[in-house]
Amino acid sequence: MALEWTERQIAMLAEMSVRVWSSPMNPGQDAGTQISDAAEPEVEAIEATELSTWQAMEAAVRSCRACGLCGRENTTCGPQQARTATWLVVRDMPADLTAAHGDEELLLDRMLRAVGRSRTGAGEQSAYLTTVMKCRQTAGKCPGEAEVEACCEHLRHEVRLLRPRVILAMGRFASRALVGSQHPLGALRGQTHAFEGVPVVVTYPVAYLLRHPLEIARAWADLCLAADVG
Repeated sequence: MALEWTERQIAMLAEMSVRVWSSPMNPGQDAGTQISDAAEPEVEAIEATELSTWQAMEAAVRSCRACGLCGRENTTCGPQQARTATWLVVRDMPADLTAAHGDEELLLDRMLRAVGRSRTGAGEQSAYLTTVMKCRQTAGKCPGEAEVEACCEHLRHEVRLLRPRVILAMGRFASRALVGSQHPLGALRGQTHAFEGVPVVVTYPVAYLLRHPLEIARAWADLCLAADVG
């Protein structure tokens, strides 16, 4: 009796470097013909190229020396996040790791969950978090126009890789980079803008909402607008 292999069994054996030979199915078939897996390298090459593209972006951020703020633990703030997120949440800059930082993260997670999104979600429920400024700032120093523009190039690369349905800009530096306007956040809220062809909704940063809890109602309206868009 000839031994038959399923495609799944063949794939499992191939992973263990076991060569699988086909049984003679008909008189015209050579019993020494090896089962072909010629299509596998092409699939692996595509996946490797995609991974390499994200890795190249992250490497470019870490090695960036485009402005005077470079070198302070540059980060994309999301190397392990889903690359298929439908929402891109852009905050101003990496937070200093203090006690207040934990409160900000808790509030942000609650806000996202309220509209059915999560940084740990998948598919329609996923949100990818990043910052417009990739370097940690020195205390009391705000980035200038040239510094925001330099980091905006990294953000533009992230948007092109992720291709989100909507971008939520949380903060004045995020809105400045994404909308290209010096207007206050209050004047930019309640409408959709665009960055790289993706709708942008502007709202307040989480740290501001912690200090002014009455403004959370307005931020909720912003999240609802973003949910309607994407």
